[in-house]
Amino acid sequence: MADFTQNYGLHQWEPTDPFLREDFNQDLSTIDAALGQLDRSAEASAYNVYNLMLQNDYDGKYTGYKKALAFDGFLDDTGIASKSGFLQSDGTLWMEREGQGDINLGIGGNMAESESTSTLVMTGCGTITGFSCWIYSYYEVSQQVTGTYEVTVNGKSAASGDFAVAPPPPETNTERTIPFSPVDIRTGDRCVVTLNVNSGSVMLRRTPDSNGLGGTLRVRAGGASVGTMTAKPAALPESRGAAAWVRHRGGTVSLSLKNGGKSVALTPEESRETVELYTGATCTEQAFRLDQPLAAGDWQVVLSGSLSGDESEMEVYDYGVVWKG
Repeated sequence: MADFTQNYGLHQWEPTDPFLREDFNQDLSTIDAALGQLDRSAEASAYNVYNLMLQNDYDGKYTGYKKALAFDGFLDDTGIASKSGFLQSDGTLWMEREGQGDINLGIGGNMAESESTSTLVMTGCGTITGFSCWIYSYYEVSQQVTGTYEVTVNGKSAASGDFAVAPPPPETNTERTIPFSPVDIRTGDRCVVTLNVNSGSVMLRRTPDSNGLGGTLRVRAGGASVGTMTAKPAALPESRGAAAWVRHRGGTVSLSLKNGGKSVALTPEESRETVELYTGATCTEQAFRLDQPLAAGDWQVVLSGSLSGDESEMEVYDYGVVWKG
């Protein structure tokens, strides 16, 4: 008569024991259930590590453990290799259908060495790339005109730096475009540009009503219904697959992994309503999995999003991909 193993009660036959197909099926079902529970336990642990690393990143704490984990909470663009359709700022990757183009403020007769625009409220999305100002000098200037710029979005500094442009001819209103570090903006953002000219003989033209800096805010228009973000490569170990999660509001998301010319799509699984960790906003958490071996190498996460016919925008708050050992 067969004995049974201590932990799972699997049959242990003696050489003279008869055995039935049902006994084999019972043992295999028990083994399958145990392995499934082990896999789910490992995946739950991976999910907890992803959330812990993400929270540490939001809190500004050093995160040394990233050996088998790729994640981004989009606090900045340092983890992004390229993006199209999507824009990014302050903990969010987003996409809108409506784009924002250049904003022409005009110029008037009054001038100043340092001036700010009025608050400019965006009616679409895009990327601020610079400002075309009008400068004037009563005298001939032989040196480049230098100064500083700052762009604030919703009261916070988004870009700043130095500039140098060619001098204007004397007594001539001259347009000069000052390039900025790119700043992504979205509908409803409140933007202010401040310019300061170092030369006492060169002045900036104000608006026709003298209510701030005159000229044109240069905005590369956004606006899209599909978008892709490709992360910077991460050196990751050999694995037997991956588990992943994306938290987003609106739209539909998908994930794939890329290594050189090879691309592997992850399979979407269940989704659930939850809150994202940075601001506590209500969102959807979409789970993904990959059940095939992955070679060690420099892998890139590719996150894609799309808007349905009646959606005007979507946001992606974070993603995490955990390699299965």
